[in-house]
Amino acid sequence: MEQKYLEMTLEEKYQLLGRMKSDCEYYLGAGMKQVSSLWGKTVDNHLGCMKELLFSIPMEDRPEWLTYPDIAAFDKQMDHRPVITAETLGLSWARFASLGSRSKDQPRQPNEVFFSVKKRIYDGKDGKKTFRYGLSEHGYAKLTPRMEEIFGTLFKENPGNRSIECIEWDDSWNIVFEDGIYISSRMCRMEKFEFAEWYRTIKPAAQ
Repeated sequence: MEQKYLEMTLEEKYQLLGRMKSDCEYYLGAGMKQVSSLWGKTVDNHLGCMKELLFSIPMEDRPEWLTYPDIAAFDKQMDHRPVITAETLGLSWARFASLGSRSKDQPRQPNEVFFSVKKRIYDGKDGKKTFRYGLSEHGYAKLTPRMEEIFGTLFKENPGNRSIECIEWDDSWNIVFEDGIYISSRMCRMEKFEFAEWYRTIKPAAQ
């Protein structure tokens, strides 16, 4: 898409950004969050193209009526990930394992699903707050009915290789359910206090 943006005139870029912004406002209002109202066809693609288009405009020519923080605000409001609770991931049982936890000496049991936890580590360099991801924790959690329900919406590529990836975002945790192949995945949102409750509960049980 970037090449097409580079071929546009500045006026054309303004017009498309205006259309994209209007689509976001309609999606959040009268459009009742119907993706068919979005130029980008999906929330992720629409917002991604908005950012790409905005960044293709020189800083001094970027519009005042649509800034990157504005797009970031739309991103948060239009978050389409289903919200799940600590109970979804199970509060009763889990076991942490080494990086080779899928090896023969630590096999996955029939009622278990492999999970990983990737936390952010914040560093302050030159007065700026930056982050990096630390080493992941890995383990197995007992399948819950809600997990089975979510996995049931995915392609059945390799059910024996189901996994859950927990990735810390700024304001929430992104919980990715995968069923053997990455394209067969579903992202859910877990509030930070909910994730803390799950982690606090399973940590002692896993030790």
